[in-house]
Amino acid sequence: MRKHLKKWLRGIAFSLVGLLGLVTFAVPAQQASASPVGYICVRLWEPLLHRWVWHCWQIPVYIDWDWKWKCPQCGLAINWREQLGDPDPLSRVNESINDGLLDLGKAAFAQDPAEQAKLRGAALESFTTAARTLGRSSLGVGEVGVVNEEKNTFEARQVDFLSAAGQDVADGVALLQKSFGSSGDDAAKLREAAVGQFDLAYKQLATGTVAKG
Repeated sequence: MRKHLKKWLRGIAFSLVGLLGLVTFAVPAQQASASPVGYICVRLWEPLLHRWVWHCWQIPVYIDWDWKWKCPQCGLAINWREQLGDPDPLSRVNESINDGLLDLGKAAFAQDPAEQAKLRGAALESFTTAARTLGRSSLGVGEVGVVNEEKNTFEARQVDFLSAAGQDVADGVALLQKSFGSSGDDAAKLREAAVGQFDLAYKQLATGTVAKG
């Protein structure tokens, strides 16, 4: 079974957890115990269906996103600008970036330093996969907005922190692409700078704010 199909099944479980968490929204803030819920969505190419399908996964965040769009089952998504053309590599880029952000989110809430390091390493590996798959194609931020996975729809919205996070991801991927042609300390410094961009991207997603400076 393809990797993203396995994740789609896992996404069903995450969605159930998110729906159960909605019960706490009617409880006064001081009594609520559910963790904040955010969903990030990615467009994946389904060759058997011969069409693009939206998939959403729960990501650990510091504030709830749901109430902002009055759509508990909805998530946020970035439509990337690239020059790949072929839907299959673009789908791999989308999935790899999504995997990287999810692992950064898990790492941010991990209590065990070893587990945190493992997740951060996996995140960098996923972003590196995206960068390699892009080849010479650059990555840019197109429209951002809200996805309703049940209806397989995307609605463009002005979400400043999402646009800012997307640009940080694009900048990080560009640094990784540049590192492929470098060696030694130069490559290490480029990868370190890329990690900083990815961390900033997740921070903005997790807080729902645009980072200053």
